[in-house]
Amino acid sequence: SDITSAIITWITNEDSSSTVSFGTSLGSFSTTVNGSVTEEAAGYLHSVHLLDLKANTKYYYKVASEDSSGNKTIGQEYNFTTPMPGSIAVTIDSTTPPADELIACSSQNILAVFRFTETSNNEGVRITNLPIRDTVSSADHVKSSFSNLSLYNVNTLLGTANAASVSSPTSYNWTFNLVTKADIPRGSSTNLVLKGNVGSNIITKAYGNRQVYYCDSYTDNSVHTF
Repeated sequence: SDITSAIITWITNEDSSSTVSFGTSLGSFSTTVNGSVTEEAAGYLHSVHLLDLKANTKYYYKVASEDSSGNKTIGQEYNFTTPMPGSIAVTIDSTTPPADELIACSSQNILAVFRFTETSNNEGVRITNLPIRDTVSSADHVKSSFSNLSLYNVNTLLGTANAASVSSPTSYNWTFNLVTKADIPRGSSTNLVLKGNVGSNIITKAYGNRQVYYCDSYTDNSVHTF
């Protein structure tokens, strides 16, 4: 992510307000943010959270506190530089391959295991949405036979995909808008598991006094590549 945050803290000897003014130019503070104050053994601890900061950017700031009598103290100017943005490499985790064949109308099959690695070692990355493409090896008898695509971090469901869009006769695209965000720690890897159903419905038809059940999937002998 190229957006980050910072927390500014300081201590005063009496209860007072917590304000930080900051900006990207020396002596110029374009934004002011209020924070909280907590009484501690050493005094009153002030904390202000600065959000939506740009990565790899130098910020200048001053803190200010004002007591109930209107006495205001403004600190000297300080600065800090936010870290370079994190970056992600995505590979397939070959240690947990999916099955070679999937049974029609089966559910929650493991379709792929993606390994997300933060490679910059600067800061962690949060994944909020994820596009996934399924490319099939042949256009013969091809239908998007996968449904209810879900993305998991171990046993935690992160989100489900929308309906597939077709960009070519052999290419299907899904987009995950993750309800539970996937956090990839700095310099570390996290595996995300793609699961899905094969075919969407069990269809029932009556033949005389019998009920016949069959799956609505097309026959699909293609190789799927995510």
